[in-house]
Amino acid sequence: MAIWLVTAILLVAMLLLITERLPVDLTSIGIMVALILTGILTPKEAIAGFASPAVITVGSMFLISKGMIRTGAVGFISQKVLQYSRGGPTLTILLILIIVGTASAFINNTPVVVLFIPIILSLSCELNFSPSKFLIPVSYASILAGTCTLIGTSTNIIISDLSAKHGLGSLGMFELSPLGVPIALLGIFFLIFASPKLMPGLHNPVCELKDDEHRRYLAELHVPRKSPIIGENPDSYFTEKYANMEVLELIRYSHVFYPDRDPVKIAPDDLLLVKGSANDLVEILHEEVVELPLTEEGINFGDKQKESLIVELIIPPQSSLLGERLVSTRLRRDPDIHIIAIKRR
Repeated sequence: MAIWLVTAILLVAMLLLITERLPVDLTSIGIMVALILTGILTPKEAIAGFASPAVITVGSMFLISKGMIRTGAVGFISQKVLQYSRGGPTLTILLILIIVGTASAFINNTPVVVLFIPIILSLSCELNFSPSKFLIPVSYASILAGTCTLIGTSTNIIISDLSAKHGLGSLGMFELSPLGVPIALLGIFFLIFASPKLMPGLHNPVCELKDDEHRRYLAELHVPRKSPIIGENPDSYFTEKYANMEVLELIRYSHVFYPDRDPVKIAPDDLLLVKGSANDLVEILHEEVVELPLTEEGINFGDKQKESLIVELIIPPQSSLLGERLVSTRLRRDPDIHIIAIKRR
């Protein structure tokens, strides 16, 4: 009976994860609760995973990764990689994959990937390449290189322990290297040449949001039902009329389109995720071809009535707004404040 209950819980969990009807974290906790309520696991067994060294290590590496970003260490590594690769995207990725592979042979691969995610994102802005083409290769390179040594992945350690328990002897530190190293090298070179062709190219929204004269802002715009841009191609329309504005995503109900690669026309009630200068954002709102989501009534950019004052607010590190969703903050609820766009340092 227990096996059927477990199978049913797994099927429901897979369905929820695929459809994303519930947040992933809520689904995960729901699995744990379901296993407790059905008596398959005791409460102690259900929460034992939170004490796993792997879970604690991954959580700690997220903190270290954030600290490296705030202190400039990620920027330093990025600049060194950029320097030695001489600005070439292919050579840059080759260096990163080699560094990731070498580190993953002696460190658990998950924290290594976590540390290199912000480096990939930073370099994608510097060299103008799509990070989506190289994030998965970094993960795969880490997995491949982790099989080269005994401590590269927890799976090897488990197999070594089982081998010792059955009287076959434990594995040596580099016993897997003669097989693992060639496979890792072949896999890394395959990823370098195959990933740019096989992986989708998506823009990095946080590029060009730095503090300089060319900085741009992220904004979400709603297409009203009587808008004159309905039926237009979002990529070509905005490129021709607003030179400094770029449409990153077109959101239609629960589906996300990428205008630079998906053949899609603007329809009523579409949401557009755009990146552009403050002047372009104000201009397009002034022309009333789009509007801010959630019907920001009272905002006016014309000269017929009292004009709205446009200011830039800075969220300090100690602000109580950190970690909150924008729509649930006091700023969003204030009737005299209308949030147009966001710029992240």
